[in-house]
Amino acid sequence: MSARRSPYRCSRAARERGVVLLAVLVLTAVFATLAASLGHSVRSALRARSNVEALTRAERAARSGVELAAARIATSGLASETIDAVLGPDRSVQVTVTTGDDPNVVARGSCLGTEVTVRAHVGSTLLPWKYALANYRGLAQLYAPLAVSGGSLYIGEPNGSIFSVSGCPVTLGGDLDRVYSGPIPAWQVITYSGGGHDNNGIAPLTEPTYDTARFLTMVGDTTPVHHLTWGSGQTIRRSTYEGIVVIDATGASGRFTFEDCTINGCVVVHSPTIPSTASLSNSLAVSLLPALYLKGNTVINGGTARTGNLCILAPGCQLSLPNGSAVARTSGLILICGCLVVGNLQHTGAVVFRGTYAVVDSASFTRPDGWQPDLPLGPDLTPWRTAIRWVGGGT
Repeated sequence: MSARRSPYRCSRAARERGVVLLAVLVLTAVFATLAASLGHSVRSALRARSNVEALTRAERAARSGVELAAARIATSGLASETIDAVLGPDRSVQVTVTTGDDPNVVARGSCLGTEVTVRAHVGSTLLPWKYALANYRGLAQLYAPLAVSGGSLYIGEPNGSIFSVSGCPVTLGGDLDRVYSGPIPAWQVITYSGGGHDNNGIAPLTEPTYDTARFLTMVGDTTPVHHLTWGSGQTIRRSTYEGIVVIDATGASGRFTFEDCTINGCVVVHSPTIPSTASLSNSLAVSLLPALYLKGNTVINGGTARTGNLCILAPGCQLSLPNGSAVARTSGLILICGCLVVGNLQHTGAVVFRGTYAVVDSASFTRPDGWQPDLPLGPDLTPWRTAIRWVGGGT
């Protein structure tokens, strides 16, 4: 009697098919799990990347806010205020400036709901005065060699050539700093004896401020004060003054002359009407100004205990010196509108022309090593730079 096969017993092939099916099901489940995990990781990575970008852009917005505050402080001075600015469709910043605090600027930048706070201290730093000769507008009309030693030359004229008339050589002990970015005329030879450079296209310096009216009521104490009145054609000869010489040039015209005089102190000329710097770009405007005339072997040893190293302060006048054998010697700081005749002049310190000047004879301008303006009652000359000191990182 033959054995009967059980209905529950499967063939070997059927068992193998079952195993394969089970493996397929297991792998499908594994792959599905891996796919879900990978998708979650990608989404997490994208979110993390988006958060990092938002964080970076928020920090940039905050730092831009500090720079905005620095610009406001540079132009308007330090004052407590809150500034809100929109920097783009998804970025903004709020800046709080608080005087007396350190840091005094706090900026909160926002981007897509992410915020970053940046702190900084914004202040002003004095820049050293580097110029032996500077003019804020107009040209240098050279009829004779120009020598600038121990310092740099600044020319603030923004338009056209900065030198005119002739190719007389220029010797510089420092840099040529100029606002005009165009080329120097091919015929103008400049020698940098001190290793200086032509720095063209620089930002213009802020013109100095000054107050000559205060000198009109000044009386002598430890420093003698001499009050004179401008008279057209007036000449003072072979006189010596100690201290401060104040000349009232109200309604002045023509020429006021010091001839073979010695002034151990300074000269201040008060003119109620001060021409604008922009009007002094041409020699005609300068030629119409009252002229302070230094003739013969006149010497002005600039400086007193009250006026520092001020030599001449005459913002409404032109300076005039004859060409010839006599040499005028001055020292300290000279600030004047311009000049059409600089003859034999030897100056030590710094000369500032507000407008066009002409060199028609041997003239030298020398800034001694380390020399700086010291002007407690004179023009505010020294430039300032607004500096940012970052405090910590963004939070």
